[in-house]
Amino acid sequence: TLPVQRAIRFPRRLQAFVGHRFTEAVTPNLRHNLATLFSGYNIQLKYSDSDSPNGPVFQTILERIRKCDFAIFDDRETETRPNTLIEIGAAIALGKPHFYFKYENKRTILVDGRRERITTASDLAGMLFMPYREYDDLFREFAVRLPLFLLDRGLAETVE
Repeated sequence: TLPVQRAIRFPRRLQAFVGHRFTEAVTPNLRHNLATLFSGYNIQLKYSDSDSPNGPVFQTILERIRKCDFAIFDDRETETRPNTLIEIGAAIALGKPHFYFKYENKRTILVDGRRERITTASDLAGMLFMPYREYDDLFREFAVRLPLFLLDRGLAETVE
């Protein structure tokens, strides 16, 4: 189980947009852990595939990011489909607070005859991110960091 900070409260129910690659290694594990942690805070999760979009998919994603209070992005398995990186850019442009889960065990590719690990886009290198290799370790750290993140951004307040 993940710890929930009981000394904070929310003036309203929060919504978090979650961007990630839809694969068997990512979707069930990431969503299970987020649902477990966020249920303790009554935070609603919104995914780009939550329901049928009413228009172009990217416009739907932008609208969901606009409406959310904060966002979470996981770049695991995005090496061949970097849509999540575009979504991170949209959140940055829209000024949305966000967490960036940076998977540290990306695939390797052949470059000039040498195997090199794929790295995060250099424009994102200076961002605040949470590096991880396994979801268990990531979510233990995320559970500790989430309350302060929410308090610092005015999304929660301390209980007196």
